[in-house]
Amino acid sequence: MQLTADETLIDHEIQIENHRLWDIDDPYVYRLSVSLEATGIVGSHQTVSNFGFRDFRIVNGYFRLNNRRIFVKCTHTGNHTPFSQTLPPEGYPDMLKKDLLYSKASGYNMIRFISGGAHSYQMDQCDELGLLVYQEPLGGWLLKDSPQMKERYEISVREMVLRGSQSSQRSDVGNV
Repeated sequence: MQLTADETLIDHEIQIENHRLWDIDDPYVYRLSVSLEATGIVGSHQTVSNFGFRDFRIVNGYFRLNNRRIFVKCTHTGNHTPFSQTLPPEGYPDMLKKDLLYSKASGYNMIRFISGGAHSYQMDQCDELGLLVYQEPLGGWLLKDSPQMKERYEISVREMVLRGSQSSQRSDVGNV
């Protein structure tokens, strides 16, 4: 597809026939890779994103995943480590990943990220492990009442959603 110099939006649709559904017991994940090149510029921009097909809803008061009733077994994490606040200390890049692995191994099928949400690489790990995710925005915990409360809370929610939709391919997350 060719764009003019003033165009910045690319709209493209792909179809996956007979797609496989993601499930907590069979967490099938697809990987999408997109590369953009510009005429007259050396190199390209590439992004990779993992995703799964699923339908999660509440029907008659019950949780349903892919039209199957499930019992949600949830634990939570604050993304804290013993000697660091939100990022694992140097030399321990797998610390937060182990938290998710231990949750799944303990029989949980959902993880609640409190007070600020998950890192994008953790969202990918949850998809790969078969963990549903429940995130709470930072604004739900740490905002003082003020005339700007509604605006600040909405910004907190928007930023959490945007952060969760970013690509998992980052260079600053170590070997997790």
